[in-house]
Amino acid sequence: MYTNTKKNYSIGIGLLILVNLLFLMVGGPFFGIQSVGTYVLLPTMFLITIVRDRFTWDQGNFLIKVFAVYWLYSLVTVFYYVDLKGMIRDLSGLTGTLFASYCALALNKRQDHENFYHWGYILAIVLLIAIEFLNGTFYVTAAGFQGAEVMISPETGPRLDRGIFLHNANAYSYYSFFANISLFYLYLNYRNKFMFFLLVTLPVVFILFTFVTQSRSGLFLLIFSNVVFWIFINRNRNKNPLMKIGRFLVLISVIVFAAIRFITILENSEFINRMSTTEGSTVERGNLIKEGIDMFLDAPIFGIGLGQFSHYSSTRQFSHNSFVEILAEQGFIGGFFLMFIFGFPTLKSIKNLFYNPGNELARLNFLFFLAFLLFNNVYVFYKFSFSMTYFFLIVAIQNKYEKSLVYNNNQYIVDNYVQ
Repeated sequence: MYTNTKKNYSIGIGLLILVNLLFLMVGGPFFGIQSVGTYVLLPTMFLITIVRDRFTWDQGNFLIKVFAVYWLYSLVTVFYYVDLKGMIRDLSGLTGTLFASYCALALNKRQDHENFYHWGYILAIVLLIAIEFLNGTFYVTAAGFQGAEVMISPETGPRLDRGIFLHNANAYSYYSFFANISLFYLYLNYRNKFMFFLLVTLPVVFILFTFVTQSRSGLFLLIFSNVVFWIFINRNRNKNPLMKIGRFLVLISVIVFAAIRFITILENSEFINRMSTTEGSTVERGNLIKEGIDMFLDAPIFGIGLGQFSHYSSTRQFSHNSFVEILAEQGFIGGFFLMFIFGFPTLKSIKNLFYNPGNELARLNFLFFLAFLLFNNVYVFYKFSFSMTYFFLIVAIQNKYEKSLVYNNNQYIVDNYVQ
């Protein structure tokens, strides 16, 4: 069971975390004040974290040190870049990502600020959805959420244009996924009626809104993570066998009903049109991957340089795949760093699950790392602070979980020795 009843945190730092996340994810894109978060709030939080972590820098920071070495390696690009703008954009973004990731890890080593992060991601996507609704981007119908239609061309007639959103359409599904995972952690932590209400309502809102934004990978991972949570993670604590059977039957009935309803909504939505164009999109993504592999083969050691992929791509796009992009841009060395950063905590989650298969937190940690690796095949998460911040947040949670196991084992040995 995941419990965190101690109030071992700073309210001031917690509020700074909340405000920073809201500025970066909501305030910046909509109100043009992202610079406040980027150049004021994040550096302030970074400096505070360094001061608070100055005596424990050698503890629990192994993975962020690897990330810092990768950042230093990225500076090699200054010697052979072609696209200066692309290099500066990605290098500055990577710097902010390193700062934010370090804060998420270090502020949760000896203190418990993870809930502020969880609520920050949840509030951010809820506010984003509310803003889009008030802006008239979508409206509520009996069938769910319906996107506002615009005239794309006289030939097609009125259809939903994914470009009408105030944010990148796919970004909403990424934010929804992280917020959904945060709901899981918060529910396992508190298990009260309020969290249960949010657990059964907000994921439905996230999924319905994903229909509007028409993010195929986001829809799959949202549904996948919720099904896995309810069937394999959220354990039934009732010891009555009849109650267990009844809960299982109710759960299966709800899933079947939701699946039927999902198919009905899908068939009557614009999303089905986007699904029908999957083949063309898949070919385009496949071509980008092929180009990325060719770039890697041309420069297998150091790559073509950070931020250079779109310059060499025939379509002037990025690869939409973390693993292909880092191999193309930073060669085998960069690929090794990324594989290690992503792979190390994932392997630890597998080990924890193997030794504690019934533990809910071990299961949830594994679900996150598995889904995160899958998501990196459709977006370059390692370059963005919102995704790497969340990744290192879960790394911190997993580290504390492992420490609690060691403490419990040691306490068990002591108790038995005393007896």
